[in-house]
Amino acid sequence: MDPELEVPAPIFVDVVVVGAGLSGLRAAMELQETGCSFVVLEERPRVGGKTLSVEMEADHGVKDAKGLDKIDLGASWINNTTQSEMYDLTQRFGLELVEQHATDSHLYQRRNGSVDSFSTAFGHDIQSPAARVLYPRLDGYAGNWLGLDGAPTFDQCDIQSLGRVNYSEDIQAADDAANFLTEAFLGIDSTSVSCLYMINLIRSCGGLETMSSSTPSGAQHLRIRQGAQSLSHAMAASLPPSTLYLSTKLFHCRRLILALPTTASSTILFTPPLPQQKQALIARTVTGFLAKCVLVFSSPWWRATGLSGAMESLSPLGPVLFTRDTSDAEGRFHSLTCFLAGERARAWVALDAKARRAAVLDHLTEVFGSQPGVWSVPEPVGVYEAAWAEGMVPVVAPALLWGGGVGVDAMVGDGYVEDQAEVLAMPFEYVHFAGAETADVWRGHMEGAVRSGVRAAREVVVALKEMDGVGGLKPSL
Repeated sequence: MDPELEVPAPIFVDVVVVGAGLSGLRAAMELQETGCSFVVLEERPRVGGKTLSVEMEADHGVKDAKGLDKIDLGASWINNTTQSEMYDLTQRFGLELVEQHATDSHLYQRRNGSVDSFSTAFGHDIQSPAARVLYPRLDGYAGNWLGLDGAPTFDQCDIQSLGRVNYSEDIQAADDAANFLTEAFLGIDSTSVSCLYMINLIRSCGGLETMSSSTPSGAQHLRIRQGAQSLSHAMAASLPPSTLYLSTKLFHCRRLILALPTTASSTILFTPPLPQQKQALIARTVTGFLAKCVLVFSSPWWRATGLSGAMESLSPLGPVLFTRDTSDAEGRFHSLTCFLAGERARAWVALDAKARRAAVLDHLTEVFGSQPGVWSVPEPVGVYEAAWAEGMVPVVAPALLWGGGVGVDAMVGDGYVEDQAEVLAMPFEYVHFAGAETADVWRGHMEGAVRSGVRAAREVVVALKEMDGVGGLKPSL
């Protein structure tokens, strides 16, 4: 037989984990402790999933001997209070944490281009009247979930419609408030997001204030100095040899954990088919579009004029939705991370590298240059870019990296299911489901991802014990 046509002999293991992101690797760590055999399979040539950390070029900062100069182009932030799983993992692997710089004044650009300064994250003290109505209303629904009336109706209503119902005095202002919310968190416009799904998401994270805050319990409190992807590298390195494959292999297993974005499940043929309710939720799930542009400067010029580096913009003319100061805590490099989302982000990534850079700098100059002492934004010494959209292929200069799925998938249309995450996480036959969208706490975040990995692995261990008898797991084949 021609050696090139030979089919490799299958390898038998107890569990195959598909996906080497945070959820899949955390599931593998949990399985390792039980003694059952497993492998982790990853289609991409890297681990880390929705985290992506790149090393800074040598002339963009003061080079650190420990190699800590990393730029996060994917998921970035955690906290050490309500995100205990992520925090514990960083301590276990000796990773250093940097507190998010959030002091001084933040900037808020209105639709007409005017700019105001404010003291609290995401403009809560000067938001438009429409936002001051819509956001607390969603928070209230999330906080009173068990008593939420008319849940099926909420599933048939999108966020834009809810905004208009609650603030009919100014439809444009209502739409702006709704779109900023869904674009910032999901990378998608508000007409494409089910109210019930958004309420569920807010509930799992403890409220909108927590989701947007850099306070100790907020979603943007701490960054990993070595880069968020370093955690996946550390987890992968902790696994036994020959258990992680970044290539195609043939395995037979007794249980399977799919640690993939929800939308990826629609590309898999299940025999027998998945339950109708799970199929319906997967069919309703869509991937948004988010991009990051990190600008590295020779100095933190914004701090010199009393600015935090944080701004948010409702202007339809500039590509940047909001920014954060992501400088190194010890002053080795100084950076602003710009977040772009939705259709404006799609238009931006279609530009060439020079035009993308110019568009971002022009927008930042328009916003920051409106403040006393800031005449223009200086030229950056380095620019790092990435776009996140499932299934996309690069259509722009190679300098822009394509990372895969966006932070969290969104759910559109109707087809009422009260707790979508619970249905998405429910095992089927010999298949178990992990991933940030299946988490009941911190859904769509790194914390939710690792928690889902632990949950799926424990489900598998229980199932294997039931298969083998209460006495414990049988030796692997």
